[in-house]
Amino acid sequence: MKSITIETDLSRGQINKFKCLFKSMKIRNGRAYLPILEMHGVLLTNSRQSAANIVKAHDKIVKPHQEYEYLRPSGVYVLLDALCDENPAKGLGYRAALAYITAELANNPELARSTQIAAADKKRSTVNTINDIKRKATQCALSGVKFDGTVECDIHHIEGKSEQPDLANEPSNLIALTAKVHGQYHEWVNANNRAITRQTLKEFAKRNHYSSKLTA
Repeated sequence: MKSITIETDLSRGQINKFKCLFKSMKIRNGRAYLPILEMHGVLLTNSRQSAANIVKAHDKIVKPHQEYEYLRPSGVYVLLDALCDENPAKGLGYRAALAYITAELANNPELARSTQIAAADKKRSTVNTINDIKRKATQCALSGVKFDGTVECDIHHIEGKSEQPDLANEPSNLIALTAKVHGQYHEWVNANNRAITRQTLKEFAKRNHYSSKLTA
């Protein structure tokens, strides 16, 4: 993996604060968690308390990205973007801080390893879930055709993996379809520039006079 190098006008003192931030960073399941009390370098303040006050003042936008006294990088990005709008005079500094964080996370070998492990674990879990559903399936959820050994069984994500990646391993989001019906649905979606969702699957079923026993 190639390293990312950036040039900024951040002071030596600010850089040292960043080093403290990353030293206190936690990495879990492929995610980085940045301590709020070490955000004073990122937020261009002189004290930890000032940084904490800024985060608290923007609670509405950072809360979805906060876990106890830590922020995920996405929360820091959202916060810095808001601060650029609120205080344009410090805009360059905030963007420099954002670039520094992005480069540091991209170059962090521990985070890279954790991300790879988390991705492999999720893929393995998804494969196991799909195989379990396929093993238990007796007929196509739409056409009703029996899986008798001569009919190929596919497992379909009701909400697509691109649209709802968090549901990729959720059994309630997976249904068994014949390979033929599965292929027909995806062809119809692509031909009509539609998304892979529960609603489009219901519409497809209705158009083709298939059963549409899909809840909600």
